[in-house]
Order: sequence, then C-alpha cells, then structure tokens
Amino acid sequence: MSSPAVVLGDIGGTNTRLGLAVGGRPAQVRRYLNSAYGSLDACLSDFLGANAIDARDARLHLALAAPTDAQSVRLTNCAWTVSAAELAARFGFSEVILQNDFAALAMSMPAMEAGDRVLICQGQASAAHPSLFLGAGTGFGASLRLPSGDIVASEAGHALMAPVTEAEAVVLERLRSGTGAVSIEDVCSGRGLSNLYRAVARVPQTDLTAEEVTRLALIERDDFARQALGLFFSFLGTAARNLALSTGARGGVYIAGGIVPRFEAALRASEFCARFRLPAPLEGYLTSIPVFLVTCPDPTLLGLSQLGRHR
Repeated sequence: MSSPAVVLGDIGGTNTRLGLAVGGRPAQVRRYLNSAYGSLDACLSDFLGANAIDARDARLHLALAAPTDAQSVRLTNCAWTVSAAELAARFGFSEVILQNDFAALAMSMPAMEAGDRVLICQGQASAAHPSLFLGAGTGFGASLRLPSGDIVASEAGHALMAPVTEAEAVVLERLRSGTGAVSIEDVCSGRGLSNLYRAVARVPQTDLTAEEVTRLALIERDDFARQALGLFFSFLGTAARNLALSTGARGGVYIAGGIVPRFEAALRASEFCARFRLPAPLEGYLTSIPVFLVTCPDPTLLGLSQLGRHR
C-alpha cells in the first residue's frame, strides 16, 4: 500500500506556498498571493485539484507566521485564522499539524545540501552549540535549533531595536513618534523597508512597497532608497548579533525569509558583517560564529518535509 500524500504549506503574511513532500524534499510547489485568494481554503482547493489529490488520503503539515501553541491560529500579519480541526473536517485530511514557520525552517538544517546555503561571514560552527535561524519577510522571525535537534520558536521580531550610530538614532526617533518604541520587525521586514524610506525621506507616509524600495536602491540608484536599504542591512546585523549573543548560537546563524536571499550581492556589500561583529567583551566570540544565507527556493517547506523524521 502506498504512503499517503503529505501536503506542505508555508503560510506567510503575503504569500502562501503549497507543495508535496517527495523523497524528503518539497515538490510541485505553487505560490498563491493571499490577497488574491482570500482564504487558505481557496488555496488548498486549487492545489488539491491541480494535483488530483484526495485529501482523505493525505496529511497536511502547515508552517504559519504566528505562534502555534494552540490548534487554532490567527496569523500575525494577515487576517486569516487557521484551525487544524476545521481543515480536517472540511477537507478530510487524516492529519493536520500546525508549526511556527521559523521552527519549520530550523527543521530544514539536516536536509540542507551544499547548494542550499552560502557563507556570508566567516567562522567555524560548533556542533555543541545552538544554531540560530532568522529572516525578514512580511514580518521578522527567528528560531533556535539545539544540538539535541529540538527546536525553540520565538517572537524575536517584537523585541525592541536600539541604534548604534547617530544616524540610526535619528531614524528610530522619527519612527518612534506615535508608537513609543520601534521593534526589530519595524525596520527588518518588508514593512520595515518602507518605514526606513519614509524616515530617511522625511515624509509622513509612503505608498512604496519593499520591492519598489529595493528597485529604486539597486537599479535607479535613488539616494533615499539606498540609505534605507543600507540601514535595513545594518539593523539586521544588529538584530542577528544580539540574538546570537543572547542564545549562544555558536552553531551558526542562518538568514532566510522572503527578502534577503534575493539580494546576496547587496548583503555582502553592506555593513551587515561589520555590525554583526561589533566588539563584545568576550574576544573572538562573534568572530567564531559563521553566518550563512539560505539560498534554496523553499526552505520552510524543506523543513516541513522533515517533520515525520523530526518527530
């Protein structure tokens, strides 16, 4: 008897990616724009129909951009609520598992092949210490993989951001007005790029998306956009540094998410590594930690495809 199909889903604030677990890796991946489909049910119906899958003979493993302590989850940056029981009842899946998206990302580590990551900042990973996974997309996520293989999800994106330079202090002060504080996610995300452009250009609002800011910065060489992108990478370096120090992530730092992997050259040319390695009291601590950019197309789905093995 053949094994039941395993449908994988990465449900973010802007996009949903659905695929199948085939040989421990994702296959048949389709991307859905959340605003165009309106609900996860619509995305699932399209995917199941396109692949001629009977949900009654399938399992569903979902990674969600939100805490997943309960079996009914409201996404942090999308108005959807996802219920494991409702999905099982509506479609007939034999199993529905909800995972935090960055917890699922951390599960991908054992399955990563040579071409699935590139080294950004030199270092020597220690197998005896945790590995940190972080990234910027619609929001900012982070998780920790322990040497035992256990995964610790977090809500680090809502930790507060502090400036390092006077220019950063000015930008954060402009963003702080009205909210009282600025989180990592407020500057290290798609919305964060728009926020940084608004602060640098000194305009109260902007309709520019993260994609438009990066296009202006890298193609049209717009000065405000270039400053915003530079600040984005510097703040990302600060966030990665602080999280690595606070979690003891000497097993390495892995950067994923919907934004940074698309701009490897800009990341390398930025102040990211210099910021990540700002001196700490323990000499050599940060310089020993390697930083990798995750380059495989769907690393969260890759992690979900390992879920059975992880359990």
